[in-house]
Amino acid sequence: MNQRPGFSILEIITSLAIFALILGGIAVFQLSILQNSKLAESRSSIDQKSLIILRNFATELRAAQTPYDGSFALANTDDDSVLFYADINGDSAIERIRYSVESGILYRGVIPPSGEPLTYDPANESVASLIDNIIAAPPYFIYYGAAFDGSTTSPALTQPVSPSDVRLVEMRLQINPGVSGQTARMLETRAMIRSLKNK
Repeated sequence: MNQRPGFSILEIITSLAIFALILGGIAVFQLSILQNSKLAESRSSIDQKSLIILRNFATELRAAQTPYDGSFALANTDDDSVLFYADINGDSAIERIRYSVESGILYRGVIPPSGEPLTYDPANESVASLIDNIIAAPPYFIYYGAAFDGSTTSPALTQPVSPSDVRLVEMRLQINPGVSGQTARMLETRAMIRSLKNK
């Protein structure tokens, strides 16, 4: 029998099938790497944003002080919101700051003083959405009095909380990162109000 040199159709089909399997494996591996990279990037972004928000909350709350009308540094101490007065931008004007959780979103509202005498007009409040996908139920803000000793066993004040009893505020939020493959995250920070520390 006289055979021609070259490959048979069966050999070509087998070679193409093996090549396709190898390419498919490489594609699945690359896709997996890409998904893991996006997941890590998303988690890092959420962590970084959350850290900045928690740090800003603690910094602003530590600076709480008596407003222009002479009322107390803390005006509202609910389990889903806290309202206080502080100079948050270094302009020597004491702003009214409100952090609240509504419908699973953490908001920050700021009212600059205006008028003569200086007052805080709610119509002038600028509100920003900071964190969404909050999944846990209140309390989001936990208040501690002068008896707080820094331990986790120190009892929190019970609602309704009188603002004049508060010396330290804890913000505790459980969020759903909104990315498949990630579990819920607990964000926590505590801040002692400097102007009330020794009262």
